[in-house]
Amino acid sequence: MKTLLLSLLIAIVVPATTSAQASLASTVSVPYTAQIDMVYLGSEFDPVTGLLVTTGISSKVGTFGATTGVIQLMLDPATFAFTGTRDAVAADGSTISIAFQGQFLDLVNSVGTFQLVSGTGRFAGMQLSGTFSAAEWTGGVAGNSSISHGTAVFTQG
Repeated sequence: MKTLLLSLLIAIVVPATTSAQASLASTVSVPYTAQIDMVYLGSEFDPVTGLLVTTGISSKVGTFGATTGVIQLMLDPATFAFTGTRDAVAADGSTISIAFQGQFLDLVNSVGTFQLVSGTGRFAGMQLSGTFSAAEWTGGVAGNSSISHGTAVFTQG
């Protein structure tokens, strides 16, 4: 079960932008790739709402820079659909909160969408949304890592 939960979390690799991208005064679609390492922190099951999983995350490699934070994900065990949030802090102290939703295609592959909820510092005033697809990557900490690819749409004025 823990492997399934960690596999579920690999889908949630949502980018954090660099200051160069944040200074753009227009809407831009950018491809992204990210690597995320995860630490399982716990889970709770509610028969009405589903399985809530919490994990610590560290994204060190990717198009949008390094962040650390927490993901909380709600999984529907009947359909393997999920929703959740990612709250992260960049090295410069900027914070970002992102909502996401998606669907597991099998035990390690998923697809979904994400949208910025709020941000400070280099993320302040930014509109961010996009799509992702993710698959497990076994080269990370204890194999609990993923590689994600997708498209992010930035608007900053």
